[in-house]
Amino acid sequence: MFGRRKNPQPPAFQSRPPVLPGMAPPAPVQSPPGPTMRSAANRLRHRARHGLWPWLALAAIPVLGAAGHATPHGYAGSAAALLAAAVAIWRLWPEMAKRPVMRWLAASWCALGAGWLAWVSLAGLGKASLLVMMGLWLPPCLAHWNLHRARHGRAQPAPPIPAPDQLLTDLRTHVCGSGGKVAGATVSELPPVDGGRRFAFDLVRGRQTTATVLGAAAEIASAAGISRDRVVTEGMPGEHPGESGPEHRAMVTILEPDHPQREVQHFTGPTLDMATGLYGTGPYPDGTMARERLFKVNAAGIPYRGASGLTCGAPESGKSVHATHRLLEQMASGIFATVALDGQRGASLYGLSEWVTWPALSPGEWPVCLRSMLRLMVDRTARIAAKKISCWDLDLGPFVGISLEEAHKILAVPSCLAAVKTLLQEGEKCGMGAVPSTQFPSQMELGGGSGPGANVLRDLAASGNVALFRTGSEFARSVLVGGTEVHPRDLPREPGWYHPLGVSMRTAKVRKTLVEESAVASWAPKFSPMPFSVDDIRAMDGDDGAYSARLGRLEEHMAAAKRGLDAGSIEEEVALILGEKAHGQPTRAQRVQKATISDHVMAVIDEHGRAKRETIIEEVRARAGDCHPSSVDQALAAFRRGGWLRQAEGRFGHWERAPLAAVKEG
Repeated sequence: MFGRRKNPQPPAFQSRPPVLPGMAPPAPVQSPPGPTMRSAANRLRHRARHGLWPWLALAAIPVLGAAGHATPHGYAGSAAALLAAAVAIWRLWPEMAKRPVMRWLAASWCALGAGWLAWVSLAGLGKASLLVMMGLWLPPCLAHWNLHRARHGRAQPAPPIPAPDQLLTDLRTHVCGSGGKVAGATVSELPPVDGGRRFAFDLVRGRQTTATVLGAAAEIASAAGISRDRVVTEGMPGEHPGESGPEHRAMVTILEPDHPQREVQHFTGPTLDMATGLYGTGPYPDGTMARERLFKVNAAGIPYRGASGLTCGAPESGKSVHATHRLLEQMASGIFATVALDGQRGASLYGLSEWVTWPALSPGEWPVCLRSMLRLMVDRTARIAAKKISCWDLDLGPFVGISLEEAHKILAVPSCLAAVKTLLQEGEKCGMGAVPSTQFPSQMELGGGSGPGANVLRDLAASGNVALFRTGSEFARSVLVGGTEVHPRDLPREPGWYHPLGVSMRTAKVRKTLVEESAVASWAPKFSPMPFSVDDIRAMDGDDGAYSARLGRLEEHMAAAKRGLDAGSIEEEVALILGEKAHGQPTRAQRVQKATISDHVMAVIDEHGRAKRETIIEEVRARAGDCHPSSVDQALAAFRRGGWLRQAEGRFGHWERAPLAAVKEG
């Protein structure tokens, strides 16, 4: 029974292969050894040394308890109980060192046994005490014996050979193999992420860079047998925050059908971090949140500069939602005053027109608003210079966020283009930032080929927060981000996908947080934007009260929109679209306005006989409503050239009728 078989035979189902000439004989099949007399003795000794300790303790405890009870007052039994508990814990502690739960469980059992022993030494040994002892000690005795009892030696089955990773094999064969897009590179798997698998590509140095892998996304998707939307290619992250990784390494994420970007992320409240000036815009493929900057902070975490940017994407790609989200975060921060210019008369602002500080919705309001922003910038520059500080201080007034929706319309006006360019160049130091949003960041879209500042505007804006939504071609990528090999045309067709190319060093796609109109209606009334200071209002008002009268002009605009635009307003916007206003050709509305102001100017001269320029401007404003002084100056200059008016006392004298005016009228 316990003897070893001398000639063990292999099982019948394991047939030996035939030995061919020149072929080594196969290795004999080994069977597990059977038990022997010596092994049986070893098992008994092992059981005696390890498995029987609890049983010996179980037998010794009643004896110790009875002996302790026989001594006067049972003090010897109590001392023996404490000594037995200490010895038991000392013996079990090293064995259970790697299993804290079992260690404390064993110590608890020893303490209970010691307490039982002390109780028996004082009260005597009875049936109840024996039952309690058996209930306490039998479970650990059985568990300890089962752990240390000797078992028959059995051959352990070999671990199953894992099946080859087909995805990894396909990447190595079709992408990195001979003739592949990234031939010669090696692929290894990184720790998995939520909703996908991640691979590291170690490239051939000197011949391949991160851009090689970014341009091979379609080939990687083909090798994996999935759609292009489920492949995310990006550079390897650097060792320090804000630093890109080495150029000879790239990272590829293969997304599962259910990944973090599959579900739409709805806006549930502001996420701005005041210590960094960053807010979350949506998740990356691995679930981490992409960030965009609202303001810049110094080394102490104090806001001190504004932040500009540029948003680009095809219609219905998600630009308006992105702008709405940014405006809500600015309003919720409590340190911003918001200015919104919309080329679609407010249709792009998702119901925020009544909540932003200055909504400029009509073509006539755009230059007035931007001119006031330039006044504010000039005045703030003088104030920080007077205080001998280099950047903006919130004690002097709020940060100003200027959003330009459908910027191609606004920037078609030369004065608006010049204003936005200057604000991008100098505004951040004064706490002001501008973010144009357009479908295509070409020179024609950003001010025209002959207009000054289009290239400067694009370059300045692209150095800040760049949000590149889906486009029809890769030209937007080349003009915005230079050598960064992102492919906006490959983004999903549904709205809300974009590449954030500003604060983050990652080029992976992001699914934008969705801000619905219902969310705007519920959240916008809860925020309290920071009001402008008295000095800011004085600077923006200038000599025509542009800022203070903004809400009155907004009411007139909304009332006109309800009634329907008149022919003059429609003609003015059509002329702007056709480029007539940009090339100096006055629109019909401008010609009507000039003729009306001219009539009022002549009426004032006829009424007073002669009047100074300031009196004429005041009277014309009283008659024709709010008008700019330059319009009066243009009418006076036209009358002088035509011989109708003259200045009797030189350049700064009174205006009056010219002597030939009566002859001309006759």
